[in-house]
Amino acid sequence: MRLKKGVLQKKNGDELSLIVAGSGQAFRGVIHGNSTAAFIIKCLKHRTDEGRILAKMKRRFDGDPEIMLSDIREVIGELRKAELIED
Repeated sequence: MRLKKGVLQKKNGDELSLIVAGSGQAFRGVIHGNSTAAFIIKCLKHRTDEGRILAKMKRRFDGDPEIMLSDIREVIGELRKAELIED
């Protein structure tokens, strides 16, 4: 899976905004995310999966891997609802 092309990313400190424009998208607007979401979205710039994202998060952050996996699934779920993920 990966983030669809045409989704613009703007970083502001630790936060990330996704800007979606264009008539071909089901969702149009801006999605804001915290630093965890920003990290996950950055991983989605290239084709990846939950396991690879989790491995990167464990190298970068201290914390419970189960909570990390839950965060990954939540962010991906929200992006899927907005139809911003391609498989």
